[in-house]
Amino acid sequence: MIKRVAMDSVPPIRRSAYECVYKYHSVTTADVAIELGLPTNTTRRALEDLAAYNLVTRHKLKKNQDQWKAINPQGAPAKKPTKTPTPEYATEDDERTGMGEPSDYWPDD
Repeated sequence: MIKRVAMDSVPPIRRSAYECVYKYHSVTTADVAIELGLPTNTTRRALEDLAAYNLVTRHKLKKNQDQWKAINPQGAPAKKPTKTPTPEYATEDDERTGMGEPSDYWPDD
């Protein structure tokens, strides 16, 4: 019960970042950003906050790349995200927009 109350008081982005690191056990900032669909800098700030609370550890891989590990992860790690999610955009002819051909909107002369 205490853990649930504590997790409910965590800001949503920080909580999602922690759940991602906990799920995969060892991820880069970019991996977490892809999983959450957020910019890398926003994700990095959330992960740095988690590191300040000793919930994750940070390991420098390269100058601009960090690897994050959850403290005491349980279970086997899940498969890491491999590509950026593609948003679905409505096109002009898409039934979701209610838009059809331009001739549908303009009266014939």
